[in-house]
Amino acid sequence: MKAWSQAGEGVNGLKADIGQGLRKLEEGQSGVGDTSGCQSAVAQKELYDSWKSYVGKLSGRCGTVGGLLERAGRDLAMTDQAIEDEFAKVRAQYQDTEAVGGQAKGR
Repeated sequence: MKAWSQAGEGVNGLKADIGQGLRKLEEGQSGVGDTSGCQSAVAQKELYDSWKSYVGKLSGRCGTVGGLLERAGRDLAMTDQAIEDEFAKVRAQYQDTEAVGGQAKGR
């Protein structure tokens, strides 16, 4: 069960890395200011908002999966079916959205 715990620690490490990336994304956005009157600035803001949401959800997913893997490594009473049921809940909670890149949004 050590492998489960190590996998959980690795996924939780990804969450920390993602958090650092999100902070850098926010820092890069801080100088944009007012976007009215500039279509490229409006588009950049939309892209930023989309990525911020996506990366935030990805971080949450890593935390959930990492915790589940660590718990499976510690809790020897969990059956394979119980673990699969937990992963099914994760898949339902963090369903991927359809790709939207390249669609013009009426422009």
